[in-house]
Amino acid sequence: MEHIFHVIHSKIEEFILPSSAEKVDIIVSEWMGFYLLHEGMLDSVLYARDNFLKPDGLMFPSEATIYVAPCAVPCLFDDWEEVDGVRLTAFGTMLRQQKSTKPEIALISPKDLLHSGVAMHWMNLMDITLEDLNSIVFQEVVPVKKLGKHQGFCIWFDCRFPAESYEDSIVLSTSPNSPATHWKQCVVVLPETACEDLEENAPVSFKISMKRNGENSRKYDLEVELLDPNEVEHPVPCECHLTKCILIKAHLQTMDTS
Repeated sequence: MEHIFHVIHSKIEEFILPSSAEKVDIIVSEWMGFYLLHEGMLDSVLYARDNFLKPDGLMFPSEATIYVAPCAVPCLFDDWEEVDGVRLTAFGTMLRQQKSTKPEIALISPKDLLHSGVAMHWMNLMDITLEDLNSIVFQEVVPVKKLGKHQGFCIWFDCRFPAESYEDSIVLSTSPNSPATHWKQCVVVLPETACEDLEENAPVSFKISMKRNGENSRKYDLEVELLDPNEVEHPVPCECHLTKCILIKAHLQTMDTS
């Protein structure tokens, strides 16, 4: 009977493990939504883990990381300057106003990223709790890696699957630098008045929050706040072009060589 699989059609929250059955060795689930947490399917996976997984069991995937990076969004900005010889700037303005009220799911080209991305949240699926998923708040300062137009923030995720060694584990990535997936990327479009042309190493300071929606626990409210780089603490060392960061970096380099 070891080669036979028994399929049980049931919501996991309504499933009762037969008294003759052992808890399971592995839980495999494709629970990921847009920006990882949309649709809240991870809740059900954690219920299965807590009720049916052996203490030494495995989760597939076992880890997940959410990344964020400032980006350009030419499909909502530059592409509407002229279409087949017709200026559609007014339409483009209206479109951007509409798109800036909620996250946009789109494919972002790697060339439109202004930073390689910073990890805003990492989770271990073996020990994360439902309470941990209610609110994720992240604040950071990142230096722009090239000249570009800052028009939004790009959010994506990676999932890692267990293997005999960490180096051999398989990673599913939804990064703009990886092959496209149906998850694409999540883009928070900035209001037109907040967009700006940035020089290389210009600092972008922001606070981003993902909070479970009070009316629908399967959805999250995303909020991005732009901060003044001159008024917040920067990572040390920081590669941005603010004088204080240049001086701190130079001082650290002097200490390393002394």
